[in-house]
Amino acid sequence: MSRFEGVASIRRALSMPNGDAQLDVRPAGLNWQWSTVPADRARQALACGLAAISGGWKLYLSLPDDPASDVLEIIGLSRTRDYPPGDMLYESASGIGDYDLAVPVDEGFAFDYNGSGKLDHLVFYRPGAGTIWFLRNDGGTFTPVNKGETITTNYDLADPRDRAFAYDYNSNGKLDHLVLYRPGATDCRIFRNDAGTFTPVYSGSGIGGYDLWGATDRGFAFDYGNVGKLDHLVFYRPGEGYLWILRNDRGTFTPVPGYSGSGLRGYDMADPRDRAFAFDYDSNGRQDNLVLYRPGTGMIWITNSLV
Repeated sequence: MSRFEGVASIRRALSMPNGDAQLDVRPAGLNWQWSTVPADRARQALACGLAAISGGWKLYLSLPDDPASDVLEIIGLSRTRDYPPGDMLYESASGIGDYDLAVPVDEGFAFDYNGSGKLDHLVFYRPGAGTIWFLRNDGGTFTPVNKGETITTNYDLADPRDRAFAYDYNSNGKLDHLVLYRPGATDCRIFRNDAGTFTPVYSGSGIGGYDLWGATDRGFAFDYGNVGKLDHLVFYRPGEGYLWILRNDRGTFTPVPGYSGSGLRGYDMADPRDRAFAFDYDSNGRQDNLVLYRPGTGMIWITNSLV
């Protein structure tokens, strides 16, 4: 099996003195690289390469398993147009950083893995399969830095209902903690990262009085205090009206007065389709507004700051 097989852009094709061809190609999701076609197929490769360059097409090619080898095993002209890359920084049809994205339930989000205040790592997880990976970006090359062994020891991610998001637990402006929860089963965990070792700082049945018994429960981090920190939690249950906002006092979660009941400011959350997320309406760096919407009906509300 090849480490890559598929379409690639090409920008140069050279005939070498020894009879080989050298092609400057960029396989989908990889960087530009020089690859070699042996002399016995060099003429075909040059013809395909020059035709692709002049006509704005891609090549179809295969790279061998050995990452140290630059020999192209298959070469042909693809029917795929080669558009300028523009702002595309990464493109792949086979996942990212060895995470294959092969299962429809895969979920992902950005995360501050190093506690630097920068959301410069990616988290991908597979609810029901016990899989959660953390990927580092090095100039467009993604590699796993952690495969979640210390997380799954405490929270198995074995249920298809499991969900996760990043959270500013310490109210320091860093989304360097993870919230994992299981709607309909009450489980909730919050993890901190100590140099790659994840340990729970909160573990309970529900959180802050919100029981997480609802199969449709959803949650996210929110800047309730209008201070530029996503240090509050929102949990809601579409179809049953519940929307709670929770504050954290050194690990003790309690509902914010007035925000532990039915709907929000007239939006009733009574439809199973209802969804919500945090939003920076004023473009001031603070996600202190909530967007509430009902797909399929045209209904959408945006609240002003809640404090």
